[in-house]
Amino acid sequence: MQLVNFVNRHLIQSGSATIRALSATCLDSELLVSLVAILLTELDLEKRTTDTGAISLVFDCSLNRTYMQLSSELALLGQHLIGQCSPCVQSVFLDRLGIDLNPGRETWGLVLYPRSLAILVQCLLAKPGDQKEAAVVNIWKRVVETLARKVAGMWVLKFLRILDLRDGKCLG
Repeated sequence: MQLVNFVNRHLIQSGSATIRALSATCLDSELLVSLVAILLTELDLEKRTTDTGAISLVFDCSLNRTYMQLSSELALLGQHLIGQCSPCVQSVFLDRLGIDLNPGRETWGLVLYPRSLAILVQCLLAKPGDQKEAAVVNIWKRVVETLARKVAGMWVLKFLRILDLRDGKCLG
């Protein structure tokens, strides 16, 4: 956590333009965004398993406080990464979080976590106006089509089961 805090406070938000420029160059790295994406995903997976959003009720308050501070620092680092990395590296970041903005894909992943969605929103806000609008329309279209397919698939399975019960056969 202290390393992430140091990067956020003393490199990215440095008073020196030279240090900010050097850190911006270093932040535009696929390896760094992959590491941050893995950490954000793991935090979301851990949070999903608890009611409180902290690590666990088994651990003491100081460990949970550390967890929350790390979560906050990683969110800030993710925000800085989106603001300073190239569109190609942003695309890698989103891909590592399980988000694909490729307009050629027809489906949309229905399992996304809050931190992933926050990074998606930041990426969309960083796009120019016309690209932003096209990306949002593409996302909504894919979400609606994916939901429609899932719902239609469930109804077809239910209908087949009803027919199967009437015929006294088992579909397997």
